[in-house]
Amino acid sequence: MLVFFDFFCSHCYTLYKEIPAFKKKYSDRLEVVEVGFPLWRRSLLPLEAYEIAKEQGKGKEMGALLFHIIHEKKINADDPIILKGLAAEIGLDIGAFEEQLKKR
Repeated sequence: MLVFFDFFCSHCYTLYKEIPAFKKKYSDRLEVVEVGFPLWRRSLLPLEAYEIAKEQGKGKEMGALLFHIIHEKKINADDPIILKGLAAEIGLDIGAFEEQLKKR
């Protein structure tokens, strides 16, 4: 299943919450590939942070955290300071994270 998503999209968040049920139902017959697709300009920075986290092996953790803070805590996640805090929370290499985020 190819899933295009934007962290700020409420429909994407609803689907994100349903994916574990799909995985449980179809087990090894289902492979989910997630692709960030920015719908708004403010979506770019969180999606970049997600891609950097994927490169460091923590994409799922960053994705879950971004959806959580945007839709449940109502925190605007297009702020580099907030993204840096999230990166630290999931154990990313902060120096590398900041450097890569500046380059993108």
